[in-house]
Amino acid sequence: MFAALQVETAKVLGISTVIIAAAQSVGGSIGGAISPAKVLLGATMVGLDGGESEVNQRARSAAESEDPCIARTKMKTLSAA
Repeated sequence: MFAALQVETAKVLGISTVIIAAAQSVGGSIGGAISPAKVLLGATMVGLDGGESEVNQRARSAAESEDPCIARTKMKTLSAA
């Protein structure tokens, strides 16, 4: 949704548009994966009713990992657990 704005801003600032667009994509993916609604739905689907808080805390810890690919894999694994 904000990619066009961010790419235009990158051009104005003289920053690589590819890097900015990639960062937007990664940020959106991680942000979407740890959204409360998705955590609630995932926890409910696997029978962790009432465990949403723990799943959300673990997902946020994974999202703060240094490697976004590892963080995303951890979040998917936690959601499936």
